[in-house]
Amino acid sequence: MDDTTQPHEVIKDDITQHNDIAQSEEAQESEAAKPEKQSLFDLFYGVITKPVETLRHISDNRFWVKGLIIYILVLWISGLASLPSILIGSGLNQFAGTNINPGSARTFAVLVVIITPLFTVFVLPALIGFYHVIASMLKGKGDVLGLLAAIGFASIPQVFFVPFSLLDLIGSTIIGVITSLIQLALAIWVIVLNIIAIRETYRFSTGRAAITFLAPVIILIIVAIILVVFIVAAVMSAVGGLGGLNQLP
Repeated sequence: MDDTTQPHEVIKDDITQHNDIAQSEEAQESEAAKPEKQSLFDLFYGVITKPVETLRHISDNRFWVKGLIIYILVLWISGLASLPSILIGSGLNQFAGTNINPGSARTFAVLVVIITPLFTVFVLPALIGFYHVIASMLKGKGDVLGLLAAIGFASIPQVFFVPFSLLDLIGSTIIGVITSLIQLALAIWVIVLNIIAIRETYRFSTGRAAITFLAPVIILIIVAIILVVFIVAAVMSAVGGLGGLNQLP
């Protein structure tokens, strides 16, 4: 009896062991498939050190509220950084070419700091919607909320403009040239991050992402050219009409 049942027990044990191993592997795969929770600091750090996978993660999880808040805060911080030059009057007078008293300068600064975030709430979603239309036309597969989240986080490096804006107060020509070059590099960095955000949201090539990002600028240039041509044609037509009137007896 023992000799006949023993093989069956061995087979049963093997099947049980095989099932346990399979369940263990499935559990490990399930754990690996779960998205790793990242703190806000991890996301900030990831945008700077690992922008591709971090922006993809942000877009996939649609952290659009955080992205919008970050975008507004970055602009607000940049506005605050410009306050010293405005409040002392020299910065404002230098660019505007007018003599404005400190009270008016403070009022102007406060308006800039308050209006900029409010303006962003309306302009940024419109811009994101435009990006979405262009990306969809280029056969991208993504959504507006994911792009809003990624674009918001892509603005983080703009905070590095702050110390260099303050250095401009020194008034040194050499320092001004150095800070201008650094700010140019930071601007290029932000543009690259925006293109990466679009690419990772819509899962298409870098070229299509760049076209999507530049589309608003291209359209504005085309509209400007059309307006210039229209104005020039209107002026020439008006001048030609006046010339005809002068030739009348």
